[in-house]
Order: sequence, then structure tokens, then C-alpha cells
Amino acid sequence: MQLDPSFGSGGKLTPSGVSDDVVDVDIQTNGKIVVTARTQFVGRLLPGDGSMDQSFGTSGHVSQPGPGTVQATVIEPFWRIVVASSSATVALTAFEGDATGACPEILPDIDCDGVDDVIEESCLPGAKTQANLTASPTATGRGCVILQTNCAQNNNVAAFAENQLGSDAQFSYPYGLVGFTLTGCPNGHALVQLTVEGADSLAGITFRKHGPTTPGGTPPVFYTLADVNPAAMVLVSGNTISFELTDGEPGDDTAVDGMIVDQGGPATPASVAASVPAVALPAATFVFALLLLLGFSALARGNR
Repeated sequence: MQLDPSFGSGGKLTPSGVSDDVVDVDIQTNGKIVVTARTQFVGRLLPGDGSMDQSFGTSGHVSQPGPGTVQATVIEPFWRIVVASSSATVALTAFEGDATGACPEILPDIDCDGVDDVIEESCLPGAKTQANLTASPTATGRGCVILQTNCAQNNNVAAFAENQLGSDAQFSYPYGLVGFTLTGCPNGHALVQLTVEGADSLAGITFRKHGPTTPGGTPPVFYTLADVNPAAMVLVSGNTISFELTDGEPGDDTAVDGMIVDQGGPATPASVAASVPAVALPAATFVFALLLLLGFSALARGNR
């Protein structure tokens, strides 16, 4: 084993900006090198010569991501760098993508919305290039769901089945739920449209959310958005649900922070979903048999 002379200077380098002990080094799946120093420094180097990755943070590094001194870093699946620091408690700071709201490093994701380009294009051709238009298969395998907003960027879009979040005793979710984070919304106000491709109509459904009923509060629960925030103006038309969300107001999972976090989906009352299959078929069969009997009776009278 020998040093790679093409890396740094004779196979060695000190990342620009590091003035303390390096406590952790991680390699992303694309080959980029994440270096963490004890004094709250996270830098990223390019594979090959080890030069600073200028797309990350400021000149290739992020300073003071959290309290205390850094103990370790972990590269999570789906592009997050998690920094663990030690103070009175353990603090975790997640840098999404390039720590500046830039694209994921692992997924091929041109518009940075969190959905793989190939998957997105399979649902809606052209969606992969539009930052505020996202298409993804539903979590229940029933078509695709399309998220369109008036914000600059849809982030972290993901489909969830009900059981991934908990259990809603009052409603079922035939198309699952969709989670997302919105940034760059005009005056912190988002206009949101969710369209379910694969549903002829969403008539009779209710838009339900999973999260805290008070922004920034706990615990997360299932609730009807219109009940908590009538100003959300929830409207169902055909296979599309439209509603409004405002940063830091009910319906946003977080307090005022420049972003809107939401998880929600079209829901059907559990009592209706449970009772319809059991009653509909026998009732229809009885009516058909009765009509058939009356028809035969009329025919018999006519032949006398």
C-alpha cells in the first residue's frame, strides 16, 4: 500500500479552513470526501486531487453546524450528512444535499425535489426538470400522485402508506399520503395542488394530514386540515385536491422558519370503506332478482 501522489501534495493534504483535529472522514457514494474537524467544521473534497468542492457550503465547507464539539459524522442514504456533536446533550444536524438547499448527491435528480428522475418521468414526462412540479408513484401502488405548488422549490417529496406513519382509526388512505417540504414560497404562502392519476374522481374524500396540529408542536397525529385551519381553503375537484398553507400556521408542521413541511393525502371514512363492500353486492343482487321476478310475472300475465 502506498500514497496516491495525485491526491493533494504527495498523497497528503490539509483541507482549507481546518485548524483543529480531524475526527471523521466519510466517502459519499459519488466519491466525494466529507471531512469533519472537532471545532465544528465540515468540509467536502472532490475525488481525485482532493480539492475543496466549491458547491458545498462556503468555499467547500460549513462552519458551526451545531453546539459543542463534533464527535462523528454519518452519511445517510438519500444524501444527508448527519453531524453528531457533544455538549450537554447530543445534537444532530442534517445537511441536505450541499448544505445550501442544493440537489441530492445520490439520486439522479435534476430538479432537486427528492424523486429519482427516472421514476418521476415514468409518472409525468417533463416533470423532472420543474422544481415546483413533482410526480411520484403512490405508496399503495394505485397510480401516481402529482404535486404542484407556487413555491420556488419542492423538497424531500416522498410517498407514505398510512402504516408507515401510524394508524388512523377514523379514516383509510387508498392512495397513501405525500410528504414534502416547500421553500421559496411567496410571502411564506403556498398554493398546493395534489392530483391522483389513477383516480377518476376524489368525490367524497377528506384531505387529512399527519403531523402536529400546532406548528412545531408534538405529538404528530392524523387530523383533517379544514378542521384545524379553515383558511386552508381545501377544495376537491375531479381527481385534484387544492389547498393553501402558510409558514408557521396550522397545517405547517414547523414554526416560522422559511419553509413549509407537510404530510397529507386523500382519505375515506373508515366506516364507509368497511361497510360498502359488505352491503353493496347483496343489495344489488336482491334488487336484480326482484326486477327479474316482476318481469317474469308481467310476461306471464301477458301470455294468458
